[in-house]
Amino acid sequence: SSTKINPWDDLVHTCDVLNNSTPAGLDTLLPTVLDVDRTLWFLASEILFCDDDSYVYKGKMDYYAYYEIETGRITPQEYDGNSAFESSLVTSWSPFYHETNANYPLLNKILARPEWRQRYLAHMRTLLEQDFDTASAYQIIDEYKNMIDTMVQNDSKKIYTYANFITGVQEVKDFMVDRKNYILTNSEVTQ
Repeated sequence: SSTKINPWDDLVHTCDVLNNSTPAGLDTLLPTVLDVDRTLWFLASEILFCDDDSYVYKGKMDYYAYYEIETGRITPQEYDGNSAFESSLVTSWSPFYHETNANYPLLNKILARPEWRQRYLAHMRTLLEQDFDTASAYQIIDEYKNMIDTMVQNDSKKIYTYANFITGVQEVKDFMVDRKNYILTNSEVTQ
């Protein structure tokens, strides 16, 4: 931030609160320095869409920590989501992937708090209902496919075949069905 003398201080303070607060202290202090609700949406999206190039997988890269001047809080932001929809992870990432790993404090500390865990689950259910609804999702996928189809076919510098493109479209659709079905096998999600 160009408007602050020491912009890193807010991030350092947020990390300190997250890592060094007692559970009770976390409940009251963390929401003053971190937008917990947006963080829960961020985590649910990263896990649900299997973004293996993300905080949820790598922990230390491929996301932004944005300081929102209006609220005075840090908010994690998606960055570099080109590795989402990873079909090899459909049934290996639980809805609580890395929640017990201390190297992932946003998951480890936040999901350990019952109220935030329930809100996280509510966000995941909302994403499943809205974003993983095949009727609307397939329509959007097909619209994008149709929008770029001719360009993909005529691209003289493409590194994948047109057949790979068509297969990829179907793989995204399959991912959505398979991932939703897998997540809905979790008893906490379906409560």
